[in-house]
Amino acid sequence: MESVGWALCVGVDRRDLRIDNRHPLLSAPLAVGLAIGAMHYLRCIHPPGGATALTAVAGGASVHELGYHFVLTPVLLNVSILMITAVVVNFAFPWRRYPASLMKLATELKQAQRPAPKKLHHDDFEYALREIGSFIDISEEDLTRIYELAHKHARELAMRYRKLAVGRTFSNDPHHAHWSVRQVIELPHDWHDEQAEVHFRAVAGHEQGETRTAKLVDFANWMKHEVVREQGNWVQV
Repeated sequence: MESVGWALCVGVDRRDLRIDNRHPLLSAPLAVGLAIGAMHYLRCIHPPGGATALTAVAGGASVHELGYHFVLTPVLLNVSILMITAVVVNFAFPWRRYPASLMKLATELKQAQRPAPKKLHHDDFEYALREIGSFIDISEEDLTRIYELAHKHARELAMRYRKLAVGRTFSNDPHHAHWSVRQVIELPHDWHDEQAEVHFRAVAGHEQGETRTAKLVDFANWMKHEVVREQGNWVQV
C-alpha cells in the first residue's frame, strides 16, 4: 500500500510539471524510474507501483483533471478495500496473517504468555530411566542422576514449547528411519493440560501430505530442530 502511494505521487508530480506535454517519450519512463527509485529508498519495492505512476502520466485528460485527487480516489480507496479484504480473509486461518507483522506480533504474544512446565511429570522420569537404562536396584547416586536428567528434560521441553508457533516447521533426527518435517497448523489453548494436542501437517519425509494430531508433550519430544526450506533443501534454523 505504501509503495503504491509513493509511486502514484511521483507519477502525479511528473505530470503536474507538464513534462509529458512537451516530451511524452521522456515523462513516462521518468515517472516509472523515479517511482521505483523512491520505493527502493523507502524499502517498499513493489514493481506494479511503477504502472500506477505511469497511469498518472499517460492516463489522458480525465486523469489529469483530477490532479492529486487521483491519489485519493480511485487509487487509495481501491487499495484500502484490497488491504482490508486481505487482512479479513487471512485472519480466518490461524497459520496465516496479512501483513506478516501481525503473525510476528501474535507469535511473540503467545510465546510471552506460554507457561513453562511447573513440575516434573511421569514422562520426565521415563525419559531419565531410559537414559540410564536401569529400572531396578537404583542407588542414591542413580536416583540423583535420574532427578538431574528429569530436570534437564523438563528444561528442554520448556525451550521446545517456546519455539512452537503456528506455521513453523520442525524435524526429528535426520538419521531416523521415519524422518519427517512437520508444519504446525494449530496449537492447544490450555498448555497445562497433559492431554493437549498439536495439529500438524507432514510436509516432507514419513507420512508426507497427511494431517495428524499428537499430544503436546509427544510432539515436543519428537522435534529436534526447527527447519526452513532453502533452495530445495530443509536446513536447520
